[in-house]
Amino acid sequence: MNSLLKTIKSNWRDFIAFALIGLGLAMLSGAIDYFSARFGDNTFIRLVLPTLSNYLQGFSRFIGASLTATCLWMLLWPTISQFGAGRFTEGFDSLGVKGQFICYITLIGVALIAAAICFSV
Repeated sequence: MNSLLKTIKSNWRDFIAFALIGLGLAMLSGAIDYFSARFGDNTFIRLVLPTLSNYLQGFSRFIGASLTATCLWMLLWPTISQFGAGRFTEGFDSLGVKGQFICYITLIGVALIAAAICFSV
């Protein structure tokens, strides 16, 4: 838990920026949806603005999934390191730099896929 708090403390600006960008994109897409429905007498507006709104919503969901994956990752790594497979630390240390990199990237990839599934609906 100590490493989790240390990571949050050192990266708090990134978390806030991504949260604000994600929420800002979600609000912007909602406003675009509202204005296209309210003032969408023009065919061009009815064709372009909803598509733009969907794109911004998707990007906002991706940012949310990335934040969730990062937080999930910060929780998973110490747990795996401490409790996983009996002697995870010894096994991880014996992998070498290339093996450790592959293990690290694989675990963050799994966390990102899990978060993306949660936000895909």
